[in-house]
Order: sequence, then structure tokens, then C-alpha cells
Amino acid sequence: MLRLLRIELLKLIPYRTFKILFLIYLLLMVLWLVGGKGIANTLGLTPEQVLGYPNIWNYYTLYACYFNIILTILIIFITGNEYTYRTLRQNIIDGLQRTETVQAKVLLIITLSIISTIVLTISGVIGGLIYSADADKGRMLEHGGFIFGYFIQSLGMMSMGLFFGTLFKRTGLAVIIFLIFLFPVDVILRAGILPDGSGDYMPVATYFLKIVPFPLDHVMSHGEEPTASAPTMLSLGVGFAYAVLFAGISWMITKKRDL
Repeated sequence: MLRLLRIELLKLIPYRTFKILFLIYLLLMVLWLVGGKGIANTLGLTPEQVLGYPNIWNYYTLYACYFNIILTILIIFITGNEYTYRTLRQNIIDGLQRTETVQAKVLLIITLSIISTIVLTISGVIGGLIYSADADKGRMLEHGGFIFGYFIQSLGMMSMGLFFGTLFKRTGLAVIIFLIFLFPVDVILRAGILPDGSGDYMPVATYFLKIVPFPLDHVMSHGEEPTASAPTMLSLGVGFAYAVLFAGISWMITKKRDL
């Protein structure tokens, strides 16, 4: 396993797009905390209500989940380039099995998910310490279940990127179709085609609405009502199942495709 991960990382080290997109992701994570006061004012709340413990975990992971679109596009680029530059074919000629090439991508996705979750946790802790009242600093770990929810969302979104990159092979085409799938295709399916309620656990709805829900009651009550305490087990289970499904379909395509 470590050998496969090492191979993937060696490909990424000289990859300029990887460095640029990951830097953009990190900047957005930091800028959200810097601009948190403006976000709080927009919602009609105080910075302490949005950025203080324990509410920061709901709000921060909510926005950070959207930043994962960047990491997903990164996975699409990496996967598509394997076909564009015949790297995948060369790896197989050099002795890797087709299953191992997919395993390597899954290991990379897990690694990036862990790194992004660590970044979110550290920056969230720092942001919470800055904006929390002294009485709330002991509530640092409350609502920490959102951190695990963010990890599942990262895993699922990047697995979706692996699927789109594998299915369409051409990076530009895969990115365009992925973005169209996010919006409006998923919205049309949920709101206009599928029966009421049955589309609530479509992939996009699961990753952006169910795992980390918007704290509507907290906003509408001007901070009087609490934010959600953690993602539901159902939403986490569905999110993880989609991650396995996307990775599994990518593996099936890779096994059968003429490279």
C-alpha cells in the first residue's frame, strides 16, 4: 500500500497544477476565518455566534465542504492526465496491475482527505480560540462530529472526481460535466423528476445538504436556537457508501477499458 501511495506522490511532486489548486484550497480555508465577521454580519449574527465554540464546527465545515470542489477538480486533473499522457498504460507495462492503479488513487484520496481534515481542525481550533468567549473555550470539542462528517464528505467528493476522470478521460470534458452535475443536473433531478423526498440522498444533496446541514434555526432565531450537534449516522453512512460506489465503478471501468 505504501509503495502505491509513494508512486502517486512522486507523480504529484513536480505537478504544478496540484500545487496551485492545493494552495488555492488552503487560502480559501484561511480567508473564511479572516472574513468570518463579514459572513456573520450577512447572516445577522455576531462573529462570536458563528466563529466561537461550538458553533464554528457547523459553519466552518459547511463552507469548507464547498472548498472541496477544488480538491475534486484536482483529482479529475490527476486522473485525466493519466490517460492524456499515457502514464496509466506505462505503469501497467512497468508491472502494476490495473487494480493497483485504482488502489493508488484511492490511497491518494484518503491521504488528501486526512490532510484537509487536519487543516480544517487546526484552523478551526485557532479560529475558535480567537473568537470564543472565555466561558465557551472549554466547549472546543462539542459538535466535533462535524469534523468526521467533513472527512466523509472529502472522501466522497474526491471519489466522485475519480469516477468522472476515469469515465470521461479528457480532463476538460470531465471537469465541465462534473460541474454541470453539481448544478443544475442534481437540482433538476431532485426537484423536478424524482418523487418528493426520494432525491434527498442523491450524491450532491448528501454531500452538501445532509452531512453538514445549514444551521437555519440558529440563523432565523438570531442565535437563540443551537446549531446542529453532529451529522446523522444515516447521512454519514450514505456518504461513505457513495464513496465506495464511485471508487468501485472506477475500478470496473479501468479493468475493462482498452488502455
